Amino acid sequence: MNVLRISVTALSCILLLALPASPQSSMKFCELIRDPELYSGKVVKVRATWIYGYEWSYLHCLDCDGRVWLDTSELDEQSEKTVRHTPNAGIVNVDVEGVFQAGGSFGHLNGYKYELRAHSLSNPAVISKGMKAREKELEIERKFACGGANPR
Repeated sequence: MNVLRISVTALSCILLLALPASPQSSMKFCELIRDPELYSGKVVKVRATWIYGYEWSYLHCLDCDGRVWLDTSELDEQSEKTVRHTPNAGIVNVDVEGVFQAGGSFGHLNGYKYELRAHSLSNPAVISKGMKAREKELEIERKFACGGANPR
């Protein structure tokens, strides 16, 4: 009986260790940027501003300096539906959950120090559709983006 109990306990521990860690709760995007090594390789959940278009896809927040390449190639089915209802290019505030990576080169032309490989993307709030002059985009971001006056 003890052998069976030990075997079941050992198997349970192995299965728990094999599962990816899930985030405790949503964290501030700037917290991620301020201490990237602490979160590297871990599942995180953040709300941030997603700016995307033909050759760019990154998260940022006006409250801190730093951009995170957003990889959406591993989204779950519901998140893929959500993305299909966003503009082809734009600025969108979103909740994103996925594995964060630091200490490398990521994204288009390896131009980003960090990457978030998203599993889920939810609660999109479109703040700008399509591409606009950069000054107009900055004006919109200052009002409605993460860290802006009235974020959505």
